[in-house]
Amino acid sequence: MGDPYFRYQGNGGFDVRHYDIAFSYDPATRRMNATTTVTAVATQNLDRFDLDFRGPDISMLTVNGTTAGFQRAGQELIITPGSSLPSGRVFTVVVKYAGVPPVITDPDGSIEGWVPTDDGAFVVGEPQGAPAWFPGNDHPTNKATFTFHATVPEGTTAVGNGRLLSQTTASGWTTFVWDSTEPMATYLATVTIGKFEITESTTPSGIPIYTAVDPRLVKRSAAAVAQIPDIIDYYRQTFGPYPFSSTGAIIDYAPNVGYALETQTRPVFCDVPSNAVGTMAHELAHQWFATERRQGKTIIRVSVRTRAAGPVNEGGASTAIWVSSRSRPRECGARAAAHTDVRNEPSLRAARRSFRNPGTPIDSSTSMAVRPSTPGDRAPWLPATRSNATNSVAGSCTKLNRSSNRRPGSATVQR
Repeated sequence: MGDPYFRYQGNGGFDVRHYDIAFSYDPATRRMNATTTVTAVATQNLDRFDLDFRGPDISMLTVNGTTAGFQRAGQELIITPGSSLPSGRVFTVVVKYAGVPPVITDPDGSIEGWVPTDDGAFVVGEPQGAPAWFPGNDHPTNKATFTFHATVPEGTTAVGNGRLLSQTTASGWTTFVWDSTEPMATYLATVTIGKFEITESTTPSGIPIYTAVDPRLVKRSAAAVAQIPDIIDYYRQTFGPYPFSSTGAIIDYAPNVGYALETQTRPVFCDVPSNAVGTMAHELAHQWFATERRQGKTIIRVSVRTRAAGPVNEGGASTAIWVSSRSRPRECGARAAAHTDVRNEPSLRAARRSFRNPGTPIDSSTSMAVRPSTPGDRAPWLPATRSNATNSVAGSCTKLNRSSNRRPGSATVQR
């Protein structure tokens, strides 16, 4: 399938429909023991096919219950089933593997994948980190549903995408089952692990909120966490129905990472950024500007098809902040309804410049020319002054401008 920036990313010939990922992880040894089941449908006749996988050693691989041949070449897991798969055939691939999942280093020097922390793991996948911990079709166009069964030492919490179905403890280990029923690109998947303080609530419109915060960061993150209900409901009025069945955030302490990421349903933060409320609003805006939304029978695609379109995601999320700072919700909603081409937005032009030159901060000053006449026109979480509203975006530490936000001397860990 390929990508302009990551030529070996993704694979053709099939479409993944569901991932079931069951694993145990011990933070003390950093070892994972996992079984991933991939359910897919062949889109052409297949004698052989590939998955993307950079993870630990494989001990068993089957296709439709029968042992299959496989070999590994870089990130490619090349699979030869016992019999060919005709076009249209639904098939399952089961992969068992164990070991230490790797940290992936990107061309800009930033890290992702399975990043160990002092109490667990910080798990992020953009743009090529997902294959560090599960085999899949790692391309943003192949969205699928996910179920995670994460078993961790008792007292540790595993937080994934979607809804928490169950939490059970036996013999000193706790298993968390998370279910993401809305299709998701692989890079948006997470099961971040650590010691967390958990809060559960709902937005004014009834959307469940599940938030996990490292105890060291509770006080500094409180203002941003408190704004989640208002941010979600404001965007719901502005851009249309919230696309998913739950929301929230994961605020962990992973100082070597240096960015926040819009993982589906609840974004992840490696620390509390200097402008926590602005960054929270930006990452939650990505739930509309990095996903696939379904309204009735209409599918609204606002996610990237290739990594070259990354500025569309970032420009859209940044534009959401600027729009909310200068327009009433109804005006924003009318604008969003016709907002199918945002290429001329100043924010998107700035995002393009930053994407071409990693490390270049996005300058939001050109986007602030139009301001509401009264404070009531703005979203409730925005500060009252123009300069602070500008900083609420410019100070965001996100994946697009992550190079400029990485801490000096941060480590780059290899497998």
